[in-house]
Amino acid sequence: MLAIGTTSAFACSCYAKAPVCNAFGGAKAVFVGKVIEGNSVERMSDMLKAGTKDLTFTFKVSRGFIGAKADENIEVHTGFGFGDCGFPFEKGEEYIVYAYQNEKTKVISTGICTRTTHISRAEEDISGLETIFKSKGSSVTGNVTRYERSSLLGEPRVPMAGSTVRLVRTGDRRQFFAKTNSKGEYSFVGLGSGKYRIVPT
Repeated sequence: MLAIGTTSAFACSCYAKAPVCNAFGGAKAVFVGKVIEGNSVERMSDMLKAGTKDLTFTFKVSRGFIGAKADENIEVHTGFGFGDCGFPFEKGEEYIVYAYQNEKTKVISTGICTRTTHISRAEEDISGLETIFKSKGSSVTGNVTRYERSSLLGEPRVPMAGSTVRLVRTGDRRQFFAKTNSKGEYSFVGLGSGKYRIVPT
């Protein structure tokens, strides 16, 4: 019973992994690289002996998408893996890494809850990232409708033509505007990566 209780206390719980575009948009660095320095620990006793909060791995970058360049060495932090969501990197192996920066410490880190994975399982990520770089920016589309509660026949959701839709980038609060067409549809194109908030007016 004691062993079961201890295991539960160290459990790592992740939400569903973000799509490639979202993961890329929020990352400080995204790259393909081989681990040249650093070792994961196999036993919790090794973690306690280390006397640090995390592990540091040095990667030799073979392909950089953002925040890293080919042939550059880059350090990435991760947890030990005993319930702290640390990623089990192996020296000499190649990975695609999505690293995120801590605003206070400025350290970049990753873990099993990100899209970081071994290169042998990164086909979807490579394809998605190549699509992002080939495109002329991101796009946001949708439609605005009004619900007619008194409608007894036909579609109760009526398209709102000529409505202004405001798009706000949460990082720098830059604003973009679009008008809906006769079907209530709007479209924003050529956007940079990042997080946005839609505001119908």
